[in-house]
Amino acid sequence: MLQPAIQNNLNISYDNSINDPFMVHSFNNSCESRYYLNKNNYYIDIASANHKDFYLNVSGNGVSLNLYSNKWEFHGFYINESGIYYFNTSGSGRYLISMSAQDPGFVYKYNINMPTSFVLVPALIDQNRIEIETNGNYRILLYNSLLEPLKCSNKGRIYYNITSKQYNGVDFITLYANMNTLVLLSWGAFHARHNLKYNIIEIILPGFIISIYIIFRITKKNYKNKRM
Repeated sequence: MLQPAIQNNLNISYDNSINDPFMVHSFNNSCESRYYLNKNNYYIDIASANHKDFYLNVSGNGVSLNLYSNKWEFHGFYINESGIYYFNTSGSGRYLISMSAQDPGFVYKYNINMPTSFVLVPALIDQNRIEIETNGNYRILLYNSLLEPLKCSNKGRIYYNITSKQYNGVDFITLYANMNTLVLLSWGAFHARHNLKYNIIEIILPGFIISIYIIFRITKKNYKNKRM
């Protein structure tokens, strides 16, 4: 049973001269981007490209945040004054700003007016399946901690079996919605039982049927040849 909804209002205004902050941004050299951020709690993930050095500095309105990674790093930060903030990068890598949807079993409620990302923290142990659902047929993208896309859906929900190679501790989804949209988001992590068994059946069974068909055709042909 889902716990009571968490109210999170996110009403951000921006224009075309300011980049969208809540999408994955990739850089191969030094670059500066600016975003309008409301007073709020945010999270940021940075991931280097091929284990190269990647630096990110966030500044504006008294905020100074310096991040570095040669793999990936995840941090929370607080904006106590709405306004323009500057993001300067050095090196090769990616970063993503996100809102919180950290805990499973809750219904997260957001008012959004642009594509927006949310952080999920499954903390998987023996669980290897994540299920994400929203209240509409939104386009959503699932990323791992390295900000590599794992799965896309245009139906507002994603069911995904996570492997140890794909999972690095934190996941993100980017949700594409129309202007001034109320979004309800919930997710959970589960143990996917007998997935390997079913996957093997899905792979082997069609080949087994085809093989039986081929053997039948060959046997039938040989039988005809013998009669002639």
